[in-house]
Amino acid sequence: MKKAVSVAMLFLAASVSIAAVGEQSGPSGVTTAGSLSDFEALLQVPAANYRQEWVLLGSFSVLADDPEEGAKELHVVYAEPRSVDAYRKTGRFPDGTVLVKDVLTTRTEALTTGIASYADTLVGRFIMVK
Repeated sequence: MKKAVSVAMLFLAASVSIAAVGEQSGPSGVTTAGSLSDFEALLQVPAANYRQEWVLLGSFSVLADDPEEGAKELHVVYAEPRSVDAYRKTGRFPDGTVLVKDVLTTRTEALTTGIASYADTLVGRFIMVK
């Protein structure tokens, strides 16, 4: 499980790097930052309801130190639909792509199917721009 989380984090880190570049449009029409203030504007929580309007790229749990305690965190990553469309066409996210990663604590219970962890409280949010 730790290896799968490490691979997912490596993929995410490789796919998304924070970089300010000159004003241009990528294949999806996403405009990249032209100045520091433009770049900082991209690093805000999106005005749109990203949890409903954006594409959920994936989620993963981080196990508690004791596996019997289930997961201690759940990470959920979202991207704008047009950036995902561009990725599907080219295999790359265009410059200016914004990803949002929510970090949530979890609640864990012993259920009839076994120990189950589920999202509880939002404790952090990362805004990432390629």
